[in-house]
Amino acid sequence: MASLQLSYDELPTRLKQCLLCFSIYPEDSVISAEQLVHWWVGEGFVQGKDTRTAIELAFDYLSELISRCLVEVVKQRGFDGRVYSCKMHDLVRDLTIKIAREEEFCSFDEHGRQRPTIRSRRLGFKDEEDVKSLNKKSKLRAFLMMSSSPVSLDRTSPLFRVKSIRGLDFSQNKLENIPIQKLMHWISSLAYLNLRGVATLKELPQFIGELRNLQLLVLTGCNNLQKLPLSITNLQKLTVLDIGYCPIQYLPQGLGRLSNLQELSGFKVPSSENRNGCRLGELQGLSQLKVLRVNISEESDIAEDELTVMSKLKQLK
Repeated sequence: MASLQLSYDELPTRLKQCLLCFSIYPEDSVISAEQLVHWWVGEGFVQGKDTRTAIELAFDYLSELISRCLVEVVKQRGFDGRVYSCKMHDLVRDLTIKIAREEEFCSFDEHGRQRPTIRSRRLGFKDEEDVKSLNKKSKLRAFLMMSSSPVSLDRTSPLFRVKSIRGLDFSQNKLENIPIQKLMHWISSLAYLNLRGVATLKELPQFIGELRNLQLLVLTGCNNLQKLPLSITNLQKLTVLDIGYCPIQYLPQGLGRLSNLQELSGFKVPSSENRNGCRLGELQGLSQLKVLRVNISEESDIAEDELTVMSKLKQLK
């Protein structure tokens, strides 16, 4: 443990908070690298610099933690080494819990179990007991679902009285008993929202456009999500929009106004009969776009003047 403490002490400041995030994951968890970096960016631990986006730098940070043998790779991409999933050795996890408790990064008891208090900043939710001690004075900044078990949070839950949350991740749960409207109606500070694979999500409410600080919106794998509201084009700070593997027929017109968008996954090219969908040509206004994943079907229609849109995206990688 002493040598591990030394390894932590020698970390650059920018990596220390990122490493402490691992403390809230259960023992032996296989952790999605994408979930991690989205959380880091949403909380402001990583920010873009020069030509590098915050997401790109966050993956670099993760690779650096791996090279220092503090994090282990579970799965990675062959041609460039991009990490898909990772885990942490039990001893390193014990160290992160110890330091997270000392620095009030997260709240743990002497046995290393999370014990939410009014001073808790981050919470990995395992069961409903985890939120009973929260109240409207809580300073919670990140709330991540760690269980796939159904939960029955309702409007009276202490969680819904917290106003300081920047990151909300329900990607590990089906949310079968929670009306989706209740998840967003009360949060004005939200920067990161992950609803990956939430089967009950059929339509986003119009007031999602009021989440003006939202930077990352992950909806991939919501296999009943039929449409996005027009108000989504009001999210001017949005840098990541992921609607991959969703049965959405088209995206609303006005998407080209999201001038800070850096990653767009799941863009559907509409048919010629569809007058309401965002056309491919509108994407040429997304001057910061680096990653674009497009779905083209037999019904999709690309006009002659839209064929040059890719050449207008100077940042595309």
